[in-house]
Amino acid sequence: MNSLAIRSCNIDTGRCTEECEQTWFGPSCDISCPVNCANQNCNRTGECRQGCNAGYWGARCEQTCAVTCNDGTCDQALGSCLECSKPNPTQLCRDAACSPRNQWGVFCNKPCPAACGDGTCDRDTGFCRSCANTFWGITCNQTCLNCYNDTCFQSNGQCIAKCKDGYYGLQCITPCLHSG
Repeated sequence: MNSLAIRSCNIDTGRCTEECEQTWFGPSCDISCPVNCANQNCNRTGECRQGCNAGYWGARCEQTCAVTCNDGTCDQALGSCLECSKPNPTQLCRDAACSPRNQWGVFCNKPCPAACGDGTCDRDTGFCRSCANTFWGITCNQTCLNCYNDTCFQSNGQCIAKCKDGYYGLQCITPCLHSG
């Protein structure tokens, strides 16, 4: 038993008769409080008194906060991200949109590709939801070649309508053959 945990105890059972020191719990006050308790402060049954360290929740702070909590703060009883429960959550909530909208990443600190259709992209991957005219690909970094109105499908670069004069094929990259 740790000398810091010495308390008054029952002469027959050895059980503590009062509260344990701040960082100890159990019938004999000889068990360290859970490491994820804030200030390692718990009551006699091991429940954290002052909440949990960032990233944890539960009576004994034994559960990990949901991945939606970028700052690791969640409700001690429910585990839900505190930031996500606000009326206008910031980027600290993974479910919130980035602000400004043309950013992506865990902390919304990476710019979306320039050719994304509306300037926005997926917060987790940086992939464009749509491309500006003349571009295609998941990051809109490939050019629609020889498509009428410069428009093609984002997924594969195939022309939406038809080819410009002088070209044929799904991506309009093959020149027409002209005979004599």
